[in-house]
Amino acid sequence: MIETIGAGGAAAVLTFGAQVAGYRGRADGVLVVRADGDGRIEDLTVFLRPLAALQAVADEMGRRTGGPRPDGLA
Repeated sequence: MIETIGAGGAAAVLTFGAQVAGYRGRADGVLVVRADGDGRIEDLTVFLRPLAALQAVADEMGRRTGGPRPDGLA
């Protein structure tokens, strides 16, 4: 779905399903991409469910970037 938003910009909304490492089930998500009037990406928003899948993604992102783990373990 594409919708026009202020000053000639646009937004695309995409749905997806994914297998997430560290989560045994299947995750569902929504990606919202907003572009400026020149077609350049201005903003990305990702929604992911269920919460356990989101927590698994956050743990993996933290591990890959060297950030602190949400569970407080090293």
